[in-house]
Amino acid sequence: GFDANDTGRLLVCLKVLEQHAGRGLGVADIVGRWDLAGTLIDDRLHSFRFGRFEDVHRSNYAHYVARGFRAWGYTVAPVYPASPQDEATDAEMRLVHDVADLGSVGTEPHVLEAIELGYSDAARTIADMLYTAQMRAYVEDGAIICASEGPLNRAPWFTYQGYQIGAAEDAWTIETIDDLDEYRTAEFRAATRMVSSKGAFLWSAVRPQAYSRLLLSYVRARARTTDLGYASGIFSATGEPTANYSDINTNGIILSAIAYILGGRRPLLETTMSRLPEGAPGE
Repeated sequence: GFDANDTGRLLVCLKVLEQHAGRGLGVADIVGRWDLAGTLIDDRLHSFRFGRFEDVHRSNYAHYVARGFRAWGYTVAPVYPASPQDEATDAEMRLVHDVADLGSVGTEPHVLEAIELGYSDAARTIADMLYTAQMRAYVEDGAIICASEGPLNRAPWFTYQGYQIGAAEDAWTIETIDDLDEYRTAEFRAATRMVSSKGAFLWSAVRPQAYSRLLLSYVRARARTTDLGYASGIFSATGEPTANYSDINTNGIILSAIAYILGGRRPLLETTMSRLPEGAPGE
């Protein structure tokens, strides 16, 4: 199979590697051998599963993924189409409607986008809404929330945790790869909701404010491990970390957030990509 989302993430990392390590590693030659253009049917992102292409363009993750493809010169259609007649306020309201229609949003990839590529207008707006919702939850009832995707140390082993804009009831969502009834209950959500370790570092990097400092202090106090960096997260119900469980992605993103801070809070990929019109290939 072929996963467009994973590939877009990889393409961002490879472009950062090429920029910082130089062309001697032959990264461009490797990427050039891949037939990625064949997956961009009508300039839309597609994965390949069960012997056929599947359109995955309409998701809140696809905006970040598209920027990964554009970094290597591919033209990808806008994920959040805008009307040229829209005033700034109208464009923002259109974006909010589109984002809500596509599902929940998490710290990744929208804040990760700021670290690696620099904020696009869409990612900044989404991050603003998510951060405000997390902060409001803390002010209203003391809940510490840092919603993102990540692994667990028990079944179902991985969850996508996020915020559903405009939800009538519980706006804090948890999605699993296996869509089983046992993972849809209120009890499961309460037991599985987690403060993301890497999410806390990302917020601290892009928004050095009171709530992000609270998140970072909470994670540093509870999720640090002896030999494996940081646990993937802290369960909200117990205040306990994912015991005896860490992962490369969590700690790699934490290191990226630290590199962003030490580099003067400049994106890891220093390009003009954040200022390019959506859909235009990067340079």
